[in-house]
Amino acid sequence: MKLFYGEEGREILFNNPEKVIMDVFDDPETIENFKYPFIVYEFKPMEIELSAKWIVKEILEKLDDELGDPEGDYTQPTEAMIKSAEALVETIKKEYHVWMCEPTGNKIEYSQEDILKIKGKE
Repeated sequence: MKLFYGEEGREILFNNPEKVIMDVFDDPETIENFKYPFIVYEFKPMEIELSAKWIVKEILEKLDDELGDPEGDYTQPTEAMIKSAEALVETIKKEYHVWMCEPTGNKIEYSQEDILKIKGKE
């Protein structure tokens, strides 16, 4: 699983915690005046929440609204429909690129000395 790093509450994430430091600490005054520690949070892409049964029910409801018996109940999914939708869900989860991320709970704390070392690599 690919992880990303960033500050809490910011929308920009990076694939390396040092890139967060390079982005935030762009001049010596920022390094000097920051109240340490500087915390970089770890994020992971959110999980795709899809169920085959939900997909089939949504499709059937739409079909019933447009094409079904106006006096009848909604069509219930069959096992064949659900099985086919399971393959679709699997493919979507494998091939869809998730951009939205959520915190993992892990964080890295940097001191002023750490920041100076990382900035010295520039």
